[in-house]
Amino acid sequence: MLSIFVIAIQGFQCPYQVHKIPDAFHHLRTLKYLSIVNSRVDDWNPNAMANIGATVQTLTLENDGLTNWPLWVQYFTQLTQLSITGSLISAIPDDGLDKLASKLERLMLNNNKLTEVPKTLSNMSALRLLTLDYNQIVNITWLPKFSMITFLSLSSNNIADGNMVSNALKPYAGSLTDVHFNDNKLTYIPDFGLLTGVTEFNLTSNEIVDPFSGTLPPNVIYVYFGHNQFSLIPRLFLNAKSVSDLFMPSNKVTMLDAMYIPSWTSAIEMGFNLISELTDTSFPAGSKLQFLRLNNNPIVKISNQAFANLQHLAELGLQQTRLTRLPLALGSLTGIVTVDVSGSTSLVCTCLESSLRSWILTQDSENFIGNCGQMSVYEFFHNLSLGCPV
Repeated sequence: MLSIFVIAIQGFQCPYQVHKIPDAFHHLRTLKYLSIVNSRVDDWNPNAMANIGATVQTLTLENDGLTNWPLWVQYFTQLTQLSITGSLISAIPDDGLDKLASKLERLMLNNNKLTEVPKTLSNMSALRLLTLDYNQIVNITWLPKFSMITFLSLSSNNIADGNMVSNALKPYAGSLTDVHFNDNKLTYIPDFGLLTGVTEFNLTSNEIVDPFSGTLPPNVIYVYFGHNQFSLIPRLFLNAKSVSDLFMPSNKVTMLDAMYIPSWTSAIEMGFNLISELTDTSFPAGSKLQFLRLNNNPIVKISNQAFANLQHLAELGLQQTRLTRLPLALGSLTGIVTVDVSGSTSLVCTCLESSLRSWILTQDSENFIGNCGQMSVYEFFHNLSLGCPV
């Protein structure tokens, strides 16, 4: 009998060819951890694997050339952690993990070819962590309802049904602290309101259109909606009093309206949208906004009072817009530290904006970024605007 507790077979720059799991595995009686990574296995020697299954607690198989679910996993009855990643496995038998239903605590099945959450998971009662990232999953109905899952990740799949997501997550209302659905095909925001232990939701890179959908728990802090299809700011932000940032780059938002921007918002990140104008009613009275980033929007007009409510603003990003004149609204930004209008190739400075001279000259030249033609904005106001009529 061999007293070995850990075995790691690792290929590095290219997959290591393992023709057969060695027969010596028949003599192992104390193995606790087995990792086979980047190693193409021709013969898994099921009898030898079944022998070590009686003691192994952690099993990792990564990029090992698996095309079908390894049936010998059923003999690994002591597993508390199982990771099978980088395979061509598209399905797991309905009873494939039944013998681990009350034992397995951590399951990682990432970067495979699964099209649904395998039914065998529905029987699990001990899972705390489940990741199924980078598959082709559409259906999540069989998530384990009897497990107290704290960490759940289904990023980079094909999940489109927000109602299915809402229902599937209800059993975890009292346990879940981390959940990830970024890079899917959701068209509306699921109802997350019951997930009181989750403080961050990442729905980046979906296809969400409906700004009136979804709910959030009262103590949520971060919500990420970048790379979706919103044309309006989601209304759920109005009730999310702990969310300080509106993170929505790369959507299709056409306007900012004070009615839908909470006064407690401290940062707005909305670059690469379709905003063409900022008006007197774009921002709420009493706004706590400190960071406003609107780069790469087709902004052509900013009203003279557009920034009147932004007394706390410290950073303004207007890079690569379609502005042709420097906005007179800048003069109302008494607490500003950085202004960036760089890349706005149509921007020119004229005597029509000379009223901004005293305001601009109170700024640090290095923190006012951008050009009027071939000359920096700061240089124009420092040197040439002196010749403008009073």
